[in-house]
Amino acid sequence: MALAGVRVLDFSRFQNGPFATCLLADIGADVVKVEQPGLGDTGRSFISHHSGFCGYNESLNRGKRSIELDLKSPAARPALERLIQWADVLVENYKVGVLDRLGLGYEDCKRINPRLIYCANSGFGPEGPWALRGSFDVVCQGMSGAAMAQGGGPSHMPRFTEWGAADQVGALNFAFHIASALYAREKTGVGQKLECSQLGAMLQFQAISCVPSFFSGDQRDDGRPTNADNVNLSYYPCGDGKWLTCAPCMEDHFWPKFCKALGLEELMTDERTKHQGRRWKNPGYFRERIEARLKEKPRDYWIERIIEVGVPVGPVLDYQEIATHPQMLANNYVTEVENQYGRFKTVGVMARYSGTPAPPVGTAPDLGEHTEEVLRDICGMSDADVKALAAAHATTPDRAKGYREPHWIKVHKWKAHVAEKRSRL
Repeated sequence: MALAGVRVLDFSRFQNGPFATCLLADIGADVVKVEQPGLGDTGRSFISHHSGFCGYNESLNRGKRSIELDLKSPAARPALERLIQWADVLVENYKVGVLDRLGLGYEDCKRINPRLIYCANSGFGPEGPWALRGSFDVVCQGMSGAAMAQGGGPSHMPRFTEWGAADQVGALNFAFHIASALYAREKTGVGQKLECSQLGAMLQFQAISCVPSFFSGDQRDDGRPTNADNVNLSYYPCGDGKWLTCAPCMEDHFWPKFCKALGLEELMTDERTKHQGRRWKNPGYFRERIEARLKEKPRDYWIERIIEVGVPVGPVLDYQEIATHPQMLANNYVTEVENQYGRFKTVGVMARYSGTPAPPVGTAPDLGEHTEEVLRDICGMSDADVKALAAAHATTPDRAKGYREPHWIKVHKWKAHVAEKRSRL
């Protein structure tokens, strides 16, 4: 396992932090997720099925250990300091300054563990007029220009991705830099503070679109879906109502092959389509001719024809098709796991290591499933210490202070051994 032996203390919540630490857990890191007693990460409440199953939580927190510990409780401080001493990496995505006010900022943690890599992923970055403001995914999808570009330009309604582009892109960027900081520590022997943001990551991932716009002072503003009029690569409806996507002109030698596969050899000599420059001047005619032919036969018929001539092509799939597609299954891009909800499909680890293979994909822990285990094994606490923390409500909710059990807890199917512990609260 590539990150076997790497210890991660995860204070992050919702999506962009948890997905980053999930990626680390996927390849062997030991991730301990710290959650608010009796409430947990708010993402646990995003239930996606009437059974109580939460796909959001399963996708972002699999393979981790969960401990309930109140960051604000003085009684929790000794346990927190021992966890900081244990960790190689601390991950958080609170607003800038929140953990400093709790005595858990970088300088506080550095004094406890000089080798610690302290990783913060904010909405807008550590400097500037927006630094102290909170963010969610849609805010940075909008502020980064992505939503406007997806909507077709400044004069049109913005469009947002439903799966949280800023959160997921931010997490990929975050995980990359965490791994880089770990490598740097191998050379220097000391830790450091790493600061990333959703906004910065979204700009980085859009560089091929925003850099030309910065240079020219112009931006596409036709209101058309992305790539609808792109003659190099686009998507097309077929005769069975399904869609394919292909790149008929991405390289010059593709065009005659594509025309022959569709039986449209006349387009090779048509003044409006025979050269790349002409095709770009006549995108409407180009698309009209191709769509008309593709609508004569079903999608899979055309995919086979186009594959035969060596032009890149593929189906536009829905999630149910993805779940059973042989290419996904052959590479374990879709795999199966099992928990108290039964056996279900999930996404796999999207890399294959020849020498340090990833462990089997895990499932998400129940809230506080590993509290006692972590307090004993990592923090070195006795049974009496663990009970004292619970009595002080450092690891349990305090009903005397108005605690109300959230709905997700009432409908969640707890693992048997965790359910037994919770029944004693």
